Amino acid sequence: MVCILIPKSTPLSGITPVNQLTKENKGYKVSVKVHFVWKKFSKFNASKPTSLEMVLIDQQGNKIRAALDKDAITYFEATFKEGRFLYLSRFTVIDSKDDYIKFINNPYKIIIYKICNVQKFPEFEIETDIYRVVSYDQVNEKLLRDDEICDVTGRVVNVIRYRTRHGLRKILEFQLQNHRGELIRCALWGEHAIKLVEMAKKIPLG
Repeated sequence: MVCILIPKSTPLSGITPVNQLTKENKGYKVSVKVHFVWKKFSKFNASKPTSLEMVLIDQQGNKIRAALDKDAITYFEATFKEGRFLYLSRFTVIDSKDDYIKFINNPYKIIIYKICNVQKFPEFEIETDIYRVVSYDQVNEKLLRDDEICDVTGRVVNVIRYRTRHGLRKILEFQLQNHRGELIRCALWGEHAIKLVEMAKKIPLG
């Protein structure tokens, strides 16, 4: 793995916004922030992820799906952490139409293999608001599309259930409460569920 800190004074030419990537061309270079990360598992094996999925966002606020190939997870998983700024090259662009999650308005997806060049990149200010905070009413009354990605804020007031699926994957179901006392039901999977449970041991809920 190549992982080099680039000085802020070093200009990098040829960087392409992620909304201009196509599968017809190769040799792209992008600078992105890792926005969301989650692991994708096969229903036949919940112990080993088939890929590390993520959403990347560039300086203009454009988003694209990306994934580490299963053979690249060992090499790059520690690098692709939420909030990291990275420079990528030697990746592959494919259609994302067959993906099971449809919340990014981009027809393509980046696939990262072991041969990809991944470097740390200086932080940059994103030109658009990357969060879309919605009201509890919009969630409870199902006013949002299934393929939309949105954000909510609140405090955890009730843990409904903490269970294991397929023998290994953790699922945490709980309620959030906003400043008006309204409630929504939420669920976290995998590492995110484990993190919240560990946090709850240190900070009293409610």
